[in-house]
Amino acid sequence: DFYAKVIVLGYDDGDNYTFWAVNDYVSEFQCDDDTHPCALEFTALSFTRSERTNVWNVSVSTMNYESATQVYALSHAAFWEQSKCVDLDSDCGLTWRLIDERTDSVVTQNWMLISSPKNTIALDPMLSITAIDEVDNYHDDDDENMTFLVSFSSQHVAAFVYLET
Repeated sequence: DFYAKVIVLGYDDGDNYTFWAVNDYVSEFQCDDDTHPCALEFTALSFTRSERTNVWNVSVSTMNYESATQVYALSHAAFWEQSKCVDLDSDCGLTWRLIDERTDSVVTQNWMLISSPKNTIALDPMLSITAIDEVDNYHDDDDENMTFLVSFSSQHVAAFVYLET
């Protein structure tokens, strides 16, 4: 979606990783400890080992209507210990989901690269194409402008995937 009305953003201020819940005009969704419990589920990832290094949850004690609230923060050292990433400078990614614990549903999800994968040699993601389907075209007689839906699977984390024709 171009514009998410509820989102959790991550930010590195140089000393700490902070996470902010932003609720922009969604009155039907709020978090609080008593009546509407919510949690952030974090997943840390290794590019080189192509695996999760750790998963952990934190409670979101408050997120109100029309607000931006810092809901979680930890120092770089505490993050390194919690994430179990091999190296914060060259081998760490992070995803997170805001979970409505009343309905066990995902409200929003986001991600950030803790380190750049630029100089990382990752494992082969072992991509395989599972299906190729022609999409209905407006110009059925034009063989040069056909549209296809290509589905694929992967056995390892793939940081970037592009297909050429």
